[in-house]
Amino acid sequence: MQDQSEYAEAIAYAEQAWAIFKQLDDLQGIVHILYNIGAMTYDQGNTERARAILEEALELAQKLGDQRLEGGLLLNLGLTLTSLGQCEAARSRLDQSLTLMTYIGDKQHIALVNRALALLALAEGRPDDGLTLIDESLSFLRQP
Repeated sequence: MQDQSEYAEAIAYAEQAWAIFKQLDDLQGIVHILYNIGAMTYDQGNTERARAILEEALELAQKLGDQRLEGGLLLNLGLTLTSLGQCEAARSRLDQSLTLMTYIGDKQHIALVNRALALLALAEGRPDDGLTLIDESLSFLRQP
């Protein structure tokens, strides 16, 4: 979905779904739809708006107690904050995500967080650290 009009249409439908979930008082549905709206908004390049939406979704996910969902939101917030140049805040969110996913034991998510930490290292001018994190991610995924 690369055409901006397709993004706009998808976001419009997602916002309609969000309104329905709100009417139903379906917190799980609200969190998931906000997650999607935040991701699409980020993909459109509206990074600050995406950050606000993802922060709202994270707050609701924490109320739900859904650690996997919370970990995914923290990962996406970390990437979003990295794009905004807010490296300290990005690291905090990514570290929180890594802690949750390590506790859960989600190897693929751990590798994705390490990839995001590698991107953060590159943004901070630490390419060697970034390459080390990528290598660690690949090694981790190759483990049985």
